[in-house]
Parts: sequence; C-alpha cells; structure tokens
Amino acid sequence: MSHARTDGVYDFNNDYRNVIWSGQVTAAPDQRTSARLSLRHSGSRYHFPTDGTGLVEDRNSFQQRDRTVGSFEVRREIAADVEARLLLGIHGVDGGIDDQPDGPADTLGFFGYSSEIAVVRRSAELEIHASAPGATVLTAGVQVEDEGERSVSTSVSEFGEARGSSDVHRRNTGLYLQLHSAGLGRLSFTAGVRLDDNEAFGTFLSTRAGATVRIASSSRLRASIGRAFKEPTFFETFAESPFARGNPDLRPERSLTWEIGVEHRVLEDRGAVGVTYFYQRFRDLIQYTFAPPNPDDPNYFNVAAANARGVEVEARATLDIGLQVQGAYTYLETEVIDAGFDTDAGAAFVQEARLLRRPAHVLSVTAAQQFGTRAFLSAVLRYVGSRADRDFSVVPAVPVELTAYGTVDVSARVTAWTSKTGWRVLDLTARIRNLFDADYREVFGFLTAGRTVVVGVRVGL
Repeated sequence: MSHARTDGVYDFNNDYRNVIWSGQVTAAPDQRTSARLSLRHSGSRYHFPTDGTGLVEDRNSFQQRDRTVGSFEVRREIAADVEARLLLGIHGVDGGIDDQPDGPADTLGFFGYSSEIAVVRRSAELEIHASAPGATVLTAGVQVEDEGERSVSTSVSEFGEARGSSDVHRRNTGLYLQLHSAGLGRLSFTAGVRLDDNEAFGTFLSTRAGATVRIASSSRLRASIGRAFKEPTFFETFAESPFARGNPDLRPERSLTWEIGVEHRVLEDRGAVGVTYFYQRFRDLIQYTFAPPNPDDPNYFNVAAANARGVEVEARATLDIGLQVQGAYTYLETEVIDAGFDTDAGAAFVQEARLLRRPAHVLSVTAAQQFGTRAFLSAVLRYVGSRADRDFSVVPAVPVELTAYGTVDVSARVTAWTSKTGWRVLDLTARIRNLFDADYREVFGFLTAGRTVVVGVRVGL
C-alpha cells in the first residue's frame, strides 16, 4: 500500500492525492507448473487550476480516476524443451471531470463541464516456447483483446447546454512468431513478426529483426530494424461531442525504426562505451482540425508525417572503490515532412520545422555508491537542451522556445535493522528531486515542481 499527497505548484486549486493497493500470490502445484495472481488498484483525485493553454483561471475543477489491473498467469512445462504460458488480464478505469461555475458571476464563455468515463480491457494470451540446440528459442502465440468504453459529458456555456455520450467497443486478435538464437558463434539474432486484426481499423503487420556480431574479443556490432503502429484512440475514432467528431476510417499511425551501433568493453570488462546511430520515420500521424474540409466531415484525419534521426553515446564503469558511473548523451534531429491541415507558423506541425518539445541535446550522468551492506547513495545530473513550443493562450498560437535546463536528483538508503539471515527488515530512505531548485518548463505555460524532499520508511516482513 502506498499513499501520496501534494499541495501542488500553484497558489490555489492544484492539490493531488493518490492511494495504491497491490498484492500478489504465487503457487507451484508441482515441479512443472507455476501460477501467479496479481491485483493492483489505484485511486487518485486532483484539482487543476489551468486551462489547456496553461492559464491559471479555474478554482474548483478537479478530476478523479480509479484504476484496477489484474492478471492470472499459468506456466506449464509440457515437454522437456517446450513450455506453455497462459495469461488472463483485465484493466479497468473509472473516472471523470467535475468543473462547476466558479460563482454566480461566472456566466460567460464555457463556464461549466462534467464527464464520466468507464473503460474496460480484457485480454487472453496463449504462448508456446520451444527450445532447440544452439541456445535457440522459438516462440509462437495468440492474443485476443476486447476493449469497451462508455462515457457521458455535459458542457455549459453562454450559448446553452451541450451533451455528448458514447458506448463503443472493439476487438483485436494478434498472432505472433519470434525466433531467437544466441548459439551461432560470434552471431546472435532475433526475428519476429506479428499480425493484428482489429475490428476498427483492419489488419496490420508488425516486424522486427536484430543481430549482434562480436567483431573482436571486447567489441561487438549491433543492428536492428522494426515496423510498428499506434492504434487510434476511442475518442479519435468514435467521438460525438459538440467540439469533435471521430473518424471511423482512421488508420493506425505507422513508424519505421532502424539503428546501428558498436560497443567496446574497457577496464577489464568493468566498463563499456557505445555509439549508436538511429533513424525513425512516422507516417499517417493523426491530426485534429477545428474546421474540417466539409461541415459533415470528422475532425480527425491521417495527414501529418515526420522523420527523426540522431546519435546516442553511452558509457558506464565500475571503479575500484565500488563507485558505479554511467553517462549518456543524445543528439536528435527531427523534421516535419507533411504539415497536414495547418500551414501557419503557429501550427503544431510546420513544414520542414522541428517537432515540438523535442530537444536536440540531452545529457545524463549517474553515480551510485554502495557502502557495505547498510547504506546506498546515488546522484543523477540531467541536462535538456532548448526546444521549440507554441503559446496556445493566443489565437493563432505563437512560436516560442523553451530554454535549456539542468537538474540534480539525489537519493539515499540506510538499512537500520537486518535479520539474522541478512534480510533487510527496516530501511530509511530519502530523496531530493531538483536539488538546486532549478526553474524550468517542460510545456510552455505550465509550471514544474521546484526542490522536492521525500522521506520514507520501508518495512520488510
């Protein structure tokens, strides 16, 4: 069980609280069978004083959400080199927004809104693993997922009351096959394919392949390529509200990613350095338009496209004193290939411009030290470069730049009590986020937390 509560970063109406309960039961009826049942429930409620542009203007709007996740997994060895896995899952979300008028004088524009939504996703998956000589494993499986959503909403404005509701459903069936081998001398590889058949958007084939080649005793070359998709949301597909109409003909957003890199081990295998070049292509990105081509047309279309490419450099090492150090740097270039509907400088997608909120430079350095068996200390330095954004508080939106920032986080753990067998019975923990109280923005117009101190106690039974 865990509980979190904060008063937020604004002067009023932005408190947040969250309670989580979780549990797990495992069993082994015999040497060839194992089972696991897990359940997790979280309930959260938070006030939000800002509108969608970041302006602080609302004193009594809040959102609540209850989320329940459960799973039941059974594994069974059905032959010497064959294992079967059955997984049943359920994921449910109930929540809503309540934004009443701020007072008797709040009668202009859109001054009231309420909504309730319930989403349930049930899934069943059967998977077979077959091992072969040469550290080779063949995996085949089928997954069936059933998802439904019910929602109602009411918007109150000076123009009257508008209501919306939906009760929608879709089913997805996926078949997949993967082959992994690590016993081919200097070469190891993974190749997989998955076919999804969805009631809403039809079929989609996902593929992935990757290989690693040892080119020297301490060096290896790796490469991978994959094709994936992101399905449209229920709202994008089925929405029927005063401000948006879904498009049942939407296609999934598509991506193609490939990368190639090299890694070299140093310090007698106590450290490594690596460099990777990557490329990503995004097509059929879903875009919202307030003014569709025809009055009866939906508000969502597959129109935008973008590319991204860059270089990642990583290094890690364990020093003689036990200090673990790790660093990573990413240089990223992004470009809009198809801007879609909007063509002005303040649009979310601007032809040949960078994608919003994607920094060109990101650097992180982590240091961690274990002091015997009773104490642990770590620190993380993170630097994020400047990013393009939009000021959506004005119409049309104005291009802005989010300035670069750096933060330092530190954490510590002290074991105050151990059992005779070495089990950690009582741990005292402390964590400081944004140690030097840096003032920065991740989204223009929205504040971020300053220095935050969290202390805790962990009891192991």
